[in-house]
Amino acid sequence: ATMKDDVLSFLSARFGVTAKPVAFPGGLRRKTALYQVGDRTVVVSRRSSVARAALEARVLRALEPEGIAPRLLVQDGVWIVQERVEGNRLPVVLDARPDEAQDLMARAWTALVTAQDRLKAAGLADHAPALGTRPEWQSRLADAPRHLASLLDMPVPDYSFGDALSVAPGLVGPIKWDARPGNALMRPDGKVCWFDWEHAGVRNRTDDAAWFFTDEWSPDAPDVRATAIDDLAQRSGVAASETGRRVNALSVAHACVRLLMVYDLKGDGPWWPRARCLAEDRVGVTAEAASRLASRAALGAGSVAGLEPLVPFFETLANGPDVAISKA
Repeated sequence: ATMKDDVLSFLSARFGVTAKPVAFPGGLRRKTALYQVGDRTVVVSRRSSVARAALEARVLRALEPEGIAPRLLVQDGVWIVQERVEGNRLPVVLDARPDEAQDLMARAWTALVTAQDRLKAAGLADHAPALGTRPEWQSRLADAPRHLASLLDMPVPDYSFGDALSVAPGLVGPIKWDARPGNALMRPDGKVCWFDWEHAGVRNRTDDAAWFFTDEWSPDAPDVRATAIDDLAQRSGVAASETGRRVNALSVAHACVRLLMVYDLKGDGPWWPRARCLAEDRVGVTAEAASRLASRAALGAGSVAGLEPLVPFFETLANGPDVAISKA
């Protein structure tokens, strides 16, 4: 049976009515789709495990009063059924309203950090998994610049993340984890709703900032980013300099991970149509996105001890995103 068949069977059995598919945002391969059930449209997701689905349900219940996450309708085994939130994906809104980008970014970040606070108050740390604790995970992340240089057949200087990617006790708390703008909607009333909480867990609260501000679909927002770092520092009691170091270091690594995805998907073919990537919530396989990611990596590397040698590497890539991929 196909994913669609499985969903239809589940919905019919759970709600006692015939369900109909409505839309598959991002394509048929995604594990989330819209279905008509009776007189309403719902969002249905099949998660990788019952534990993941149960965790997401807990998150949605905790955030429901704030309106910054979809309302949970049903969690049944690996299935999550949520309300359909009216609005547009944040990257689409940001692209259409560039003059308001800074305010929109600030609103989205406020919603995200508010979610962190509410999940902490709800005791999520006692139920959610600790993220990014395995040494091999941190090693792979630290090696991302080397892997990127190897893929592009470019030299890369020696560098070191030191302890900047490790867990920092003072900053630990519930986080969304996959906090990219594509996982947020702008409601008609201007409020931001964050969805897809399957990977929520506990780690440095700065991780969400690195994901959010580094993503290729996020416009440059240095003032909003600086305010976010200061705010996290105050909330955690960790010095702003250390909080910023953590955000900047993970931003470098995250930009490399995104760049690896961009160039791997591009292969030896042409860049993808930007409008389609944006509309379908795809990785930004465009020269503009690659240059933006490299520029952000250069900025982050220049402010973290041990990563400064990487600045010329990233600047070269930012100025020449069409660099040929090694066929080796």
